[in-house]
Amino acid sequence: MNLAIIGLGHWGKKLVMEFNKSHKIKYCHTKGNTQNISWLKKKFPKIKVVTQITEILDDDNIDAVIIATPIQSHKDFVKQSLLQDKHVFVEKPLTESVYESKNLIALAKKKKLCLFIGNIFLYHPVFLKLQKLLINEKIKSVSGTWLKMGTFHDNIISNLLYHDMCIIHELIGKPKKIIIENSQNFITKSDIVDIKIIFSNKINCNLHINRISNIKRKSLTIITEKNCYLWENDILFRFSEKNNQYEKLYESQQTALENECKIFSKDISNHTQKLDNAQKSLEIIRDLASLL
Repeated sequence: MNLAIIGLGHWGKKLVMEFNKSHKIKYCHTKGNTQNISWLKKKFPKIKVVTQITEILDDDNIDAVIIATPIQSHKDFVKQSLLQDKHVFVEKPLTESVYESKNLIALAKKKKLCLFIGNIFLYHPVFLKLQKLLINEKIKSVSGTWLKMGTFHDNIISNLLYHDMCIIHELIGKPKKIIIENSQNFITKSDIVDIKIIFSNKINCNLHINRISNIKRKSLTIITEKNCYLWENDILFRFSEKNNQYEKLYESQQTALENECKIFSKDISNHTQKLDNAQKSLEIIRDLASLL
């Protein structure tokens, strides 16, 4: 298949490297950052750099467009691509608006095209392993901590909390209410948040996100009636009451990005219209709407 990438920032580069393993990337659209263009020409000299989106959209040989741009630009890029009969892979969330997201999903459905959202943690090997383990275990509480530096061009709610809500939705279900208990600002309007999520079944859920941390760490602690699990970065631990310590249960060998790119590729190769991923994104945005 012939692909085009829109956006060549930090994540756009990762998508170029991953999709290039199995497909031909014909174009890469960028605003003109010289460092990014130099990186692309050095690593992938056969990919043509374009600054006008029409060059991609008007090419009938492009099967799918991969979008890795700031959230505010998603709506226009996704809409233009679908209207030109291109399958779309777009980084999460689809948009920050319930109304706009519903319209784009309806357009993809009408056009019989795939609209795939990069809900990357749902394809993480540790998450998939955890899902299987929790089938027969009742969750009592979930607590998460995410420490990182950046990114600052998007709202912390739609950019980072969104990811955690995808995980929570899949493990527990739809929340009754989401409360911001603490919000601190330094670089943007909100850079540190503490979130309490309330469920009708009274499962305790608390999240802490800090995007001005000099430490990089993402962890999720899940307590069930039988066990206590810790998902930390790419490793899953289970607490041993016998030894009073966490013991490694599973470590992923594949990346979440590799998994989700393969699934998207398979969907469009099989000419199978998939919108379930986009519907999940819509559900999350609907839950977060009151916080944006």
